[in-house]
Amino acid sequence: MSELLQRLLSVDAAIYAAVLAYVFKEISAHLRKRTIKRTVTRALLTEVHALNEAVCLRKLWWDTEVKDQLKSRNWLPPLIPFATDAYDHLTDKVPALDPDVA
Repeated sequence: MSELLQRLLSVDAAIYAAVLAYVFKEISAHLRKRTIKRTVTRALLTEVHALNEAVCLRKLWWDTEVKDQLKSRNWLPPLIPFATDAYDHLTDKVPALDPDVA
């Protein structure tokens, strides 16, 4: 009887260990997805904030410096320097964005 009990206990321990390993694997995968989502969302919002700040400063400069000069002479100010490198790296991560941001 004790041999049967030991066999049952050893099988139960193996099942518990397998279930515990599976649970920790799922928790780890969930935390990894959540971290990726937060990181991508933060990176995109940082880029949007920087772009918004640049456009606001440009508009302020336009309103104070350029508007009057455009009327007096035929002059076009330079464009805003803009690069899409950051966005090119984020395009494959768009599905990982926080739904409120996307």
